[in-house]
Amino acid sequence: MEASACLRLLTQSWRGGAVSKHKVGLVSSHRRHKHEKANNNNVPVAGISTQSCLKERSVATELSPARHSHLPVYTNIELYRQRIALSDVNGDYLYEDLYMRSWDLAKGIIGLLGDNTQTRRICFLCPSGLTHVIATWACWMSGHVAVPLCPASDQARLEHLVMDAHCEMVITTKDLVSRVHSLTKKNGQKLIVLDETWWKEPKQEIDDSSPLPESFVDPEVMKDSNALILYTQGRTGRPKGVIYSHSNLGNQIDRVVTTWDWTSADSVLHVLKLDNVYGLINSLQAPLSTGARITLMPKFDPVKVWSYLLGVGLNSGKDLPKINTFPGTPAMYDTLLNSYGGIFKDKKTKDYVKQTCSKRQRLMMSSTTTLPSSLVQQWKTITGHRVMENFISTEAGTVLCNRVAGPGTKQGPGCSDCGAPVNKVETQIVRFRDHTKTNHDVLAHGQDSVTNLTTADTAEQEEPVIGELRVKGAGLASSYWIDGKEESICSADFWFNTDDLVQYSRGCYKIWGRLNIKNINHKGTLVDAVKVEKKVLSNKDVEDCFVLGLGDIQAEQKLTAVIVLTKSKKVNIENILEWCSENMEETETPTTFKIVSKIDRDNFGHVDKIKLKALFPDEAILCFHDSKL
Repeated sequence: MEASACLRLLTQSWRGGAVSKHKVGLVSSHRRHKHEKANNNNVPVAGISTQSCLKERSVATELSPARHSHLPVYTNIELYRQRIALSDVNGDYLYEDLYMRSWDLAKGIIGLLGDNTQTRRICFLCPSGLTHVIATWACWMSGHVAVPLCPASDQARLEHLVMDAHCEMVITTKDLVSRVHSLTKKNGQKLIVLDETWWKEPKQEIDDSSPLPESFVDPEVMKDSNALILYTQGRTGRPKGVIYSHSNLGNQIDRVVTTWDWTSADSVLHVLKLDNVYGLINSLQAPLSTGARITLMPKFDPVKVWSYLLGVGLNSGKDLPKINTFPGTPAMYDTLLNSYGGIFKDKKTKDYVKQTCSKRQRLMMSSTTTLPSSLVQQWKTITGHRVMENFISTEAGTVLCNRVAGPGTKQGPGCSDCGAPVNKVETQIVRFRDHTKTNHDVLAHGQDSVTNLTTADTAEQEEPVIGELRVKGAGLASSYWIDGKEESICSADFWFNTDDLVQYSRGCYKIWGRLNIKNINHKGTLVDAVKVEKKVLSNKDVEDCFVLGLGDIQAEQKLTAVIVLTKSKKVNIENILEWCSENMEETETPTTFKIVSKIDRDNFGHVDKIKLKALFPDEAILCFHDSKL
């Protein structure tokens, strides 16, 4: 369908049992004037301070009956319908606004796909804000599978995901339609383009006393049907779709609600991408399931983040929401630290920052990797907060958490690194006997914060245990979606091999390596580490080489080459760099070189990762292109 036709369709009334236009965009002028009081109705205002927040959270929890795990996040929405659900660049939106906009869009989806064709895959390319949420909920309300696309992705990835998902419809906004229009026209997918009427005021207000309309699909039949496909970053090859049933998704949401203590008293500053578990499930859908408020920023800006955390500045003409939770990434915390000195110059201002963050913030979280200890300490020094670290897997959701809350007052397991297994998750640390990974030895088994070593006696338990991480649990995604087919994620014994290298010591897990990461994000480009290694080895002065990535795989990494030089003549690193600049692309040239006398390998040529790690003691994460520890 032509984009212009779609635009007209969605600004007109739906035909044939359709929804009239006045129900599109449900925040009237009158309702906007009520926003100041909206969060005072029935449930206390979200976290003004750590102390008051705890008291209010207790009341909010009592008012919120548990949602059944297999039901969508909007199941209990009647409890919060007049509370602010989210704020974005276009305004503030109540929970009933989100629900009704989603309901209207679901009606339109059914009008185009029919009401007897459920579990179709629907891709949507929407910015971080209202349209992303209503597209997700509309997919579920109409009984279909949501496949979020990220506007920050390059065109090749977008086109690959749309085609690989075998989607039958794409939803986007008028500002992003140019990125998918030619693709949908060529391949015959239906296209819905959302214009400004979907986020602006309606002509008519909802009757607050009337119940919200029911979903078009009985939620009880959703238990075993698919809800969501999230694609991997493509670091181990081409991106793979990870399929979540409603039960898988619900279990992951319940797990993070329990682990992070999400309730309706929370107010979240959200600056993350929305095509991964951390951004979409943990930091958006999970808090929405409890009636929390989400402030969505279209992109990360350190000055604006500091303003929101402190509740000052921005000159927006309206009061800032009282943020009390901030999910960030290692790269974001590093950027905030680097900007701190330039923004807050004198001691009085810096003292204000620490006092305010300690009082206003309940949690500051990080994502998939262990943070550098220097960063953790610096952040605690300037804000009073010990960042709550986690290990979050695309396939398994939240696996590990150190459960440190506020300014270090709520202790986790040892209060360090990524902590211990969260509720309803089992872990194993294993050592595979060879590169085929058909047989392994279990070194440790963890469940519900407790980990027991299986091979060492009590006297030896002080020594760290290092191996590969395996996971089992109810929230584990059901299968991969590859080339139009579902493939099992788990092994025959129902364990999932994460390919992460972990170190366990004194009750805590630390992630220090990733295996099978073939593509390194270097200077904005995915670079094949094996190809770079072969090119470096073609230099006659290099006897041996191993190329790896340093840093979080969710951010740009340092491409690093460990090299052994030939002894035939004198050569130094300047010679190697000059050769690389003449024979390799700029994106392929390693950022860091480490010259060693020998690279230890096994009989199959696989590098000893534990000895390699010793060369980079201060790096939080090492990414290896092969799959053997």
